[in-house]
Amino acid sequence: MKNLAKYSAKNRLEKMKLKYNNKISWQLFATKIQFNIDFRNQKLAEQKYICPICEEEIFQHSTLHHIDYDHGCQLYKLKGLQDCKLCKSICPNFHIGCSKRTVMVHHKCHQYLHNSKYLNRNREF
Repeated sequence: MKNLAKYSAKNRLEKMKLKYNNKISWQLFATKIQFNIDFRNQKLAEQKYICPICEEEIFQHSTLHHIDYDHGCQLYKLKGLQDCKLCKSICPNFHIGCSKRTVMVHHKCHQYLHNSKYLNRNREF
């Protein structure tokens, strides 16, 4: 396994929920984006279908892992909609904002990240 600190969440979901007052733009990024097929497929392609944790190919059984929850869907703030494919084409910087805060990993690697004692020490409480 690689250096996992790079993939440790920089902040806590609960803390960011309070910071953003649970606004829809934040919810779309923090709790809904992992179900967005377009975004997931874009992330997999960006990563060349390689899991950065185990460096093995991702065929299936993958999860979108948040590295940073301190963000909201910028396209929603601007136009009132969440459409990752549209966002990437008309607002690439918005898409980059979401992309750099997430990573696609295998389910097993995601569990490893969240169960790692090392990572839990680095989390912000």
